[in-house]
Amino acid sequence: MYKMWQGFDPKRLMVGIFAFMFALSLVIHFILLSTTRYNWLDPDGNAARVSTSDALTPMPASR
Repeated sequence: MYKMWQGFDPKRLMVGIFAFMFALSLVIHFILLSTTRYNWLDPDGNAARVSTSDALTPMPASR
C-alpha cells in the first residue's frame, strides 16, 4: 500500500487539495448567500424588495 503513494508528488497533491477545497468552500458560501434563510449579509431579506420609489425619494429641504 505504501508504494502507491510513491507515485504522487506530495507538493502537487497538497496544492490540488487546497485548490479543490477553496473552490468548494466558495461554491457552498455563494449557495448559502443566495438563500433567504442563510444570507448573513442581509438578515432581514430586504435586498430583493427594494423598490425604485424608495431609491428616488427627494432629500428634505435644508434650512
